[in-house]
Amino acid sequence: MAPSKSEETQEVPQKSGGAVQPPSNESVLTEEDRAEIAFTDKYSSPDVYINGEKDTLWFPWVGPIELKPLRMETRTGTIVVGLRSPVDAWLGKHRHRGTVTAVTVSGNWRYKEYDWVAKPGDYVVENPGTIHTLFVGGGTEIVFTITGSLEFFNDDDSLKNTMDVFAFSKMYYDHCKEKGLKPNDGETMWLINTTTLTLQLFARSEGVKYAILSHTWGGDDEEVTFQDMEDVDLRETKVGWAKIKKTCDLAKNMGLEYAWVDTCCIDKTSSAELSEAINSMFSWYRDSKICFVYLCTRIHEPQLHASGNLLDDELASYRWFQRGWTLQELIAPSHMSFFNEDWEILGTKESLREHLSRITGIDTVVLKSVETLQNINIGKRFSWAAKRETKRVEDIAYCLMGIFGINMPLLYGEGSRAFIRLQEEIARSTNDLTLFAWQQSRKSAGSNWQLSGIFATSPKEFRHCDKLLVPRGKLEAETEFTLTNRGLRFERNFDVKQVVYIASFLSDSDAEIITKNIMVGIYYNSIPRSPIMNTGYMSDPSFRDEPLGVDGFGSGGLRSCMHLRFFAFNLPTKTFLLQNQQKEESVPKRGLNSFEITSLRGVTHLI
Repeated sequence: MAPSKSEETQEVPQKSGGAVQPPSNESVLTEEDRAEIAFTDKYSSPDVYINGEKDTLWFPWVGPIELKPLRMETRTGTIVVGLRSPVDAWLGKHRHRGTVTAVTVSGNWRYKEYDWVAKPGDYVVENPGTIHTLFVGGGTEIVFTITGSLEFFNDDDSLKNTMDVFAFSKMYYDHCKEKGLKPNDGETMWLINTTTLTLQLFARSEGVKYAILSHTWGGDDEEVTFQDMEDVDLRETKVGWAKIKKTCDLAKNMGLEYAWVDTCCIDKTSSAELSEAINSMFSWYRDSKICFVYLCTRIHEPQLHASGNLLDDELASYRWFQRGWTLQELIAPSHMSFFNEDWEILGTKESLREHLSRITGIDTVVLKSVETLQNINIGKRFSWAAKRETKRVEDIAYCLMGIFGINMPLLYGEGSRAFIRLQEEIARSTNDLTLFAWQQSRKSAGSNWQLSGIFATSPKEFRHCDKLLVPRGKLEAETEFTLTNRGLRFERNFDVKQVVYIASFLSDSDAEIITKNIMVGIYYNSIPRSPIMNTGYMSDPSFRDEPLGVDGFGSGGLRSCMHLRFFAFNLPTKTFLLQNQQKEESVPKRGLNSFEITSLRGVTHLI
C-alpha cells in the first residue's frame, strides 16, 4: 500500500512573519491556518521534514556510487539527492541542462576538467550547459539539487543517454519494488491486474498502459472498496464487483494488463491519498488507453424529444449524463466505448460525438481532442456543468478542477465555499472575463435581483454562457484584474456612472448578432452609500486615457481603479437591492434584449 504523505513527511508549523518554528504544544493552528497551509503546500514545495534514515533509502546507481532521493519535484523538474561512494569512483562525462548546486557533507570530490577540490562544508553551483566528469573520493557524501536533465556521453562524445526527474523516480521505484521496500516520493496510482484481479502499485513515470472505467456509483454498501480488494470472498458478494470484473475482462481482451476503477483503486480512508487522487483524476482519465463507460442507471424511460432523435433520447435517459464527476470523464479520454446496463455496446466517443455534443453542450472539437479545451472560454466551460449534480456540495467544485487545469486542497465541510475557491484559483491564472459572465438565478433570488459578490455560487449561474465566444477586441485583451484583500481589482476605462461596464462579448446564438457586432456584457450597479457601510465604486480620475473605440461597452471615459467585493453584505432594507437591469431603458441602445444580458447582479464596491 502506498504511504500517505503524512507517513513520509512531517509538516513544520509556521508562525507569523514566515519564520519556521519547531513544533510546540502552545502552537495551535486554526482551521483557516490549516486551509492556508494546505493551499500553499499544493502549489509549492511544502515545508517538510524528511528523516534521512527512515523516510528514504540508499540505492545503487553507477558502480559503487549510490543515491538517496530526498525530493522529487515533477512540477519543476527538480530532484534533490544524496550521493556517496565507499571507494574512489568516476561518474562518466555528462552535461547539465539546468542549474545544479552541491553541498559536501563528507570526504572530497572534484571534476576532471577543473582544478578545485570540494571538501566538507563547500558549496558548488554548476550553470546550465556545463560539461564535466565527476570524481568521488572514497567515503564521500554530497547533496545535489539538480534541475532539468543530465546528458551522459560515450568516450567518443556521442550521446549515451539522458536522465531527468522521471528517470530517477522510475529507477528508484524499480529498486523499491524489487526489494519490497517503501518508496519515498513521486506520484503513484493503484491498478488492477486484469489476470490476477489484485491491486498493484505503480509510479506514473513508468508509463503503464491501462483501461479505465467511468460509471455512476450505487449505494456505499454496494461498491467494492480498496480494503475489500484484499478479501476475495467479500468483494465478490458486492453488487459493484460485477462491473469491476467486466472492466478487467474487456481490458484483457484488448491486450491491456491493467485497469483502474475509482471505487477500489483509491484508499479513501487516507485523506492525503484521496486528495492527491482527485487532483490527478483528469490526467488519469486522459492518459488511459481506453475508457469504458457503463450506463447502468436510467433517470427516466426514453421519450421522443422534439428533435426526433431516438439515440439522443436513449443516451440522455441515463443518470451518467447528470452527474458532476462524469463531465471530466467524458472530456479527458481520447478513446471511449459506451455500454448500456446489459453491457451492450452503444457506440464509441467518435461515432457518438454529435449526439454527445447535443446532449451535453460540449463543443465537438473538445470531444474530438482534449487539447482544444484550453481554447474554450471559462464561462462556456462552466455552462457544461450547469445541469449536473454531485452528492456532496463541495464536489461540484472539486469535479471541475481538471477541466480548468486547477489543483487545490480538498476541504470537505467548507460547503459552497469550495466553488468560490475554485473561481479564485481560476482568476489567478487567467484574464478571461467570462469568469464573471454568470447570471443570478431568479428562482433563488426571489422576486428581486439580490446583492451578491463577484463570484458565482454555483455552475447553474453559468447556464446562459453556452453561447459565449472568446472575448475579442483590445478592451477585453488588455483588461487585467488582481485578487487583493480588498476584493477583485480592475483598472481600465470606465464611464463613471451608476452602471459600470466591465466587458463585452460576442454571442454565437444568432449569426445576425455577430454580423451587426452587437454584444452582450458584464456590468455592475453602483450601490448608494448606507449609514452602516461604505459602498460605491472606487475611482481615481487623475488622468484621462484615450478612448479605445465605440464598438464595446465602457469605451472611453476615465482610467479608473475599482475593487469588487468577493461577497455581498446583507442590507436591512430593499432600498439597496439592485434594480432590474433587464429593463430596456437600462441598457445601451444596441439591440440588446433580456436574454442576451449575461450578468445581472448587484455588487458592493469597497471604498
